[in-house]
Amino acid sequence: MSSEFEIPHRVSLASQTSAFLREGIRRGIWEKWLPSERELCEELQVSRFTLRAALKELAREGITKAVAQRGTKILLSNITRRKRRNLSVGIMTPDPLTDVRPYFGLWIGKLRELLLINEIQFDVFEGHHLYEGSIEKRLERFQSQSPHDCWILHRTTKPIQQWFLDNRIPCVVAGTPAASIDLPFVDTDYQSISQHALGYFYGKGHREIAYVYDDGMTGGGSICVKTIERGLSHFSSGSMSTSTFDLGSSLKKCHRILDLILNMSNPPTALLIGSSLKCIATMSHLQDRGYKIPDDISIICRDNDSFLNYYSPIPSRYTIDPTKFAKRIFNATMKVVNREVIVKRGDLMIPEFIEGQSVTLRE
Repeated sequence: MSSEFEIPHRVSLASQTSAFLREGIRRGIWEKWLPSERELCEELQVSRFTLRAALKELAREGITKAVAQRGTKILLSNITRRKRRNLSVGIMTPDPLTDVRPYFGLWIGKLRELLLINEIQFDVFEGHHLYEGSIEKRLERFQSQSPHDCWILHRTTKPIQQWFLDNRIPCVVAGTPAASIDLPFVDTDYQSISQHALGYFYGKGHREIAYVYDDGMTGGGSICVKTIERGLSHFSSGSMSTSTFDLGSSLKKCHRILDLILNMSNPPTALLIGSSLKCIATMSHLQDRGYKIPDDISIICRDNDSFLNYYSPIPSRYTIDPTKFAKRIFNATMKVVNREVIVKRGDLMIPEFIEGQSVTLRE
């Protein structure tokens, strides 16, 4: 065989990891120190053994140096670095941060912290005026006046998401995009929640189950509705009836819909509630009507906020650590900013189920 041809070599995972770190350092993603081994292993989805092999390779090249008790120091003189321009990330949200659910405020605050640590400007753009009416000219003017390297779309409508997609504006959806919208996103796995809640209620003897919501049929909310409505197919043995109801945005409509549900010929004995605020409103109204929770009706909340711990009985619910959610949003944002190819468009997080005092065994 001619010597001009090289035998192909398989690239090891450690070499791929060192190449990723080397490029990140060259781009200026990390200035003086690399993140901790635990953070890098989590972000890159590699074992500590693989990461340490990659770090040894960088150390041999003189790019980094291990410093006892401190971490991995970047040696600026040993790698040609591209000076990084100032980066900026913006988030669109309909409500002022002072009015959003505590959970939203927590992950947005943590995201701000992660971006600032990496010297990336973070701007919040809030207000329903960005979401209402004819949005195309408004968004064009908005984007031209406030350009950013990446946008985070929080609780946005399908027309807004479509505009970002059509105009190829770099963005990440904090939530599940609307149907047919192919944008990168991070969200809770609402299908898993719905299926688990149905199975949990079913295991407790409930056969009349309803999902009540008020989230305007967002992507995640729509998934819950579809999963609950076809709930019977998941449990072929025994009879089960499932239904869904929109409680609306006002407390008056919420009470009216709940009264209609309670007056049905076969009212549900178990409710999955689509938000922590509506969970409090629903439980309060049921108790005002003389219903005992969970003896008369069992409840699970789809979402979590810390104030639920102070309600009696404490609702069973699903939760995702807001810090972990913020890190997933941050990782997706950095991929968009660095123009990386995103193979997996959606990052769905499996929540933890917190068993409270709001579900009982039905005889």
